[in-house]
Order: sequence, then structure tokens, then C-alpha cells
Amino acid sequence: MNTPPAGWHPDPEGSQQLRYWDGQQWTSATQPMPAAYTPTPETPEQAKNRKRQLLAIAIVIVGFLVIVGISKLDLGKNDENTTAAETTTTEVVASTTRVPVTTRSTVAAPAPPSATPMYVVTTDNPGRPEYMTAIVAKLPTQSELENILAEIRSDYLQKDGGYHVAFDCSSEMEPTAASRIANGKFAVGRIGAARTGLSVGGSEVEMLTNPKCAGPVPDVPADAVSADDVLLAIRNAGLPVIDPRVNTTFCLESGCVKLITTDEFSIYQFADIEKANKFSTIFPSYHQNGLIFLRYTQDGSDPTDPSLIPQYNAVLDQVMGG
Repeated sequence: MNTPPAGWHPDPEGSQQLRYWDGQQWTSATQPMPAAYTPTPETPEQAKNRKRQLLAIAIVIVGFLVIVGISKLDLGKNDENTTAAETTTTEVVASTTRVPVTTRSTVAAPAPPSATPMYVVTTDNPGRPEYMTAIVAKLPTQSELENILAEIRSDYLQKDGGYHVAFDCSSEMEPTAASRIANGKFAVGRIGAARTGLSVGGSEVEMLTNPKCAGPVPDVPADAVSADDVLLAIRNAGLPVIDPRVNTTFCLESGCVKLITTDEFSIYQFADIEKANKFSTIFPSYHQNGLIFLRYTQDGSDPTDPSLIPQYNAVLDQVMGG
């Protein structure tokens, strides 16, 4: 027979009371039987609120599980442009069971900035500072050219006007032996916009087709007659020399080492007699003496005055010694 522990128990005599058992025998101590617990009925409004709360909790749990599933899919992708962020652990409680869930977020790695290559800016004509040349040592990308133009433009922000930048390439950064690879322009203020056709503060770079970078300048004998010597002699002879400008950037195809252009004629200087002879066969109106080649314009809107051609030729022959 199992002996009950000491304490209050239903009266074994059948009365609706509790009688105290001291662990060995029933005592005479009694007390009324406690009333049975009857729960308070739930009102319809309370039932609706309880359902809403349960539905909201369910929505939150489902949404969180969806996010976790998407995060796990992202972890399976091999993306070199993303770096893993710190891994965190979150616990989801459902009933009395805790389910650990690990999530991992990704942050896109920033793109490396485009570098600006080394360049040198020269002014083509001191009297016209709005025209300039930027010389680079290797072929740049379109983005690199735009970066160069932006840096040049920053020096002219307080000077309203339209500016033109010729981009040349020379492996030795030599202005007298470079090839044209692109043309650019930018506008500062309304004056610049009107002169360039750009918007105020706008800029533009146009890469030429099949750009090339000129190699080392061929060696020229120290005592050789230069294009500058011929130009000076023509000017001293009193002949027209209008707007002389160095255009050596166009020597890449012809093989010349220097080119000076004016409105009446162009002076090509070569270091190789074979290249000079070959180039002279291309143009019908020319005069060659040794390594110097004079080219004239016979057509177009501004042809060379035919009466001046013999005089220019005579000056060249005199400078070359016959």
C-alpha cells in the first residue's frame, strides 16, 4: 500500500473536505475543499485580437525565412566583385523549439578609379592660348583621355572661353616627333559654349581611327639643314610666311622628323634620303633638295600663288648650297 506524503488530501471518509495526513496517520484537522477553477469566457473581440496577433507573428516568421533562403542562394554564386560581410547568427523561436539560422550579406566592391597617364601640355601658338597639345607616351583609353581633359580644364575654370586640345602620342614624349591620336575641346562659360558648340562647362574627346604612337626620333646629323633653317631663310627673303605652325604629329606616315606648315607651303625635313625621295613622288606640286621637301597647294580654297613657287624653290636651293 502506497503511503501518501504528509500534507492536505481528500478526506478518506468521503466528506467534501481536506484532511491532514502527518505522514503516519490521519489527523482531526480539516479544511474546506477549494472551489474548482472556471476560466472566464473569451469575448468575440478578444478572440479576433488573438487571431490577428498570431497571424502577424506568422507573417514575420515566413518573411524572415524567405530572406534567409535568398541569402543562401546568393552564397552559392561565384562573384569576384563582391566581398563577404561579417557572418551573424539569428535564432528563430517556434513554439518551444529554437532553430539556429545563419545569414550572410554581400557588399559590392568599389570599382578601381581610372588612372590618368603621364602627359605634357604645350601651346601650339603663344598668341592663341586656347589651342594646345597634350602629349602622352603610350596609347591611352577613351576614359584616360577624358581624365586628362578634365585636369586641363580645371586650370581654366576662371577663364571664359572655348579651348581645343590636340592629343599626340610619342614614346619619348617628344613634341617634334609625335602622332595625332585624338582631339578634344571644353567650354568655360557662355563664351566657351558659343565657340565650341558645347553646353556651358561641357567637354568632348574624339579618338581618331586607328591611332598610333610615334617611336624614337631618327638621328639627324648635327650639321644638316633643318626645316627651321629653311623657314627663316624664306622669311628673310621677304616672301610671305603666314601662320607658321609645327605639325610634326603628321610625320608618322611619311617618315619625316619635322613638319612646319604655313598658309602658302609646308616644309618636310627627313633623316633618310630614301624616305624623302619616296614621299616626293606622292605630290604633283613639290620641290625637293636633299632631305628637305617643299610641298605646295594647287587646289582648294587657298591654293599657293603660282608666281611665288619659283621664289620659294630658289631659297631652298640656296640654303642647301645649290
